[in-house]
Amino acid sequence: MDNLYKILDVSPDAEQNEIRKAYSAKLFKLHPDHGGEGGQELYKVMKAYEILKDPQKRAFYDQSFMKKNKGYRKESSSSSNQKKEDRLTTYKMTFFFTPEEMFKGMNVVVNYKNREFFVKVPKETYNGRSLRYATEYDGEPLVLELKIAYKKGKEKFVKDNGDVYMDHTIDANRAALGGRESLLSPLGETISVFFKGGLRDSQIIRLKGQGMMGRTGVRGDLYLSVKIKKVIFSLRAVFS
Repeated sequence: MDNLYKILDVSPDAEQNEIRKAYSAKLFKLHPDHGGEGGQELYKVMKAYEILKDPQKRAFYDQSFMKKNKGYRKESSSSSNQKKEDRLTTYKMTFFFTPEEMFKGMNVVVNYKNREFFVKVPKETYNGRSLRYATEYDGEPLVLELKIAYKKGKEKFVKDNGDVYMDHTIDANRAALGGRESLLSPLGETISVFFKGGLRDSQIIRLKGQGMMGRTGVRGDLYLSVKIKKVIFSLRAVFS
């Protein structure tokens, strides 16, 4: 079992705000958008934070890890977390989004026992992801667990690794001579694309890093299937 505290470079007795700050710093450093390598290292950081940010998961991890690493964390802290875990209620639900909504983030309302909770789904989330939010109901701790899924019919545009597929129609002149065009992706982004001359109908063009965020924290690619608009000539006889 990995030492999750070591992955985030924090002490086993670190407060939640310390863990959150350490995670933000690691995320910024490793994310490809900021020049980082992403990949497995970023994935480990994200998984470590997913556990340590949640009191219930953290308590379970601490107790399991302590059995193999005696004295690694104080017993009094573990006992306190166990008491919280005993009275913790988890409410699970599934929310369905389009790829654009997942990419841009959403604010949703969760209804629990006639009470509304306003929850922010972060940008660049992905299909199958579970999000947990700690709150309270009638003075008792409550965890809202949201599972993210695609709206029916939208999943065909995106693969699990974040690759996105779409058709794009251009006229015959553009296909023959090339040139730049702007297009709107399934994620709601306006993208400027340069098409080389000599394109064929149904030719696939790959735009690296323009897809959805994948499970590893790296954006997939956008694949365009080029459709060439046929030119129809109309001959009309002119009589004087």
